[in-house]
Amino acid sequence: MIQIKNSMEENKKLADLYCTECNYCMPCPHGVNIPLNFKLMNYHKVYNLTDYARAEYKQIGKVDWMKGNSAASCVECGICEDKCPQKIEIIKQLKETHFTLNSN
Repeated sequence: MIQIKNSMEENKKLADLYCTECNYCMPCPHGVNIPLNFKLMNYHKVYNLTDYARAEYKQIGKVDWMKGNSAASCVECGICEDKCPQKIEIIKQLKETHFTLNSN
């Protein structure tokens, strides 16, 4: 019973930010690498790897393997939200991602 409860709690953490990295939201006209930003946010939310996620967030656009821009570059145009098959509130989640991962 405890395992089921723990599993349900983990799924609840994912519910708000369940990006499958399908890339349907891409390309962002402002260069935001949406799947990468959400992947880093999941490191924080799901796995409690906050320090790692923050360190990686700072590297977006600065190293070859972290292409694109961070959530800070989102101008809320909404083009990505229209394309998302999971109906993620991408703009809202990008704001939360930047607020959380841009902190020290």
